[in-house]
Amino acid sequence: MHLFTLVYSCSWRGTRPMTKMNNAPVVYVIGVVRFPVIADFDNFAKEFAAGIADEYPAPKDLEIPQISLHLGDQGVQVQSETGLIWQYRSADYKWAVFLNKDVVGLHTIAYTDHREFLERMLRVVEVAARSTQIRLVETIALRYLDLVVPREGESLSQYVDDKVLPGAIDVAGLTIVEGVTSLNMDTGKGSLLRVQVARKPAAVFPVDLNSPLLLDNKWNIPRPSGDFATLDADHSMTMSPPSPIDLGQLKDNMFNLRQPIRDIFDRITTQHAMEVWK
Repeated sequence: MHLFTLVYSCSWRGTRPMTKMNNAPVVYVIGVVRFPVIADFDNFAKEFAAGIADEYPAPKDLEIPQISLHLGDQGVQVQSETGLIWQYRSADYKWAVFLNKDVVGLHTIAYTDHREFLERMLRVVEVAARSTQIRLVETIALRYLDLVVPREGESLSQYVDDKVLPGAIDVAGLTIVEGVTSLNMDTGKGSLLRVQVARKPAAVFPVDLNSPLLLDNKWNIPRPSGDFATLDADHSMTMSPPSPIDLGQLKDNMFNLRQPIRDIFDRITTQHAMEVWK
């Protein structure tokens, strides 16, 4: 799963204040917790659906194609598989929980701030943890997607630092069609961070996110016609060996995953951008 692309040690902190931006460019956020495979998934799914029905009353099962990597006596083998995944939408279809045999997650196109998102995420995990079939956590991950579109008469470099913004090579007659800057960084303690800055990509959502999960919710974001960029960051933590579920520890870990994502965002965007987005 690209969201959990396991991911430079980031000990610095952004110099700008960590204030809430009313016009923040965040267009999509997803959080995931992975656990050992559930043996009796049918019963678990029924109990889980009942537990979240007040907030997420609109269920839908989907067949999701997946690519699995297998290591064995015959070496590395890549296999295409199809797995059943349940999705439970909020009444306004702007938030959704998804569940399969070893993953529970939350995603939204109506993100307001990290506290609301993480609190909702923890409520979902708490419901899942009521089952006797879930006792361990293997991986947790967060992913943020920002859409940066300059105001009319302004340039993209007024919003995103030129050091990370894909730029055209100065050769007569050549213009940039699309470009990507990508980094994978080790944040220590089993945590990995991936950051990608895409300039004028073919679609706002990266290919790996443009799945039936989003399509079924009709979460389509029109591609801007001019110069724009997407800032795509995911941060994951793998527990080895898997850890017993502790909701307090899980909350701390989720906040710790989110902090470097925000620090990266503060470092690669400009003061002008912050003034526009506040």
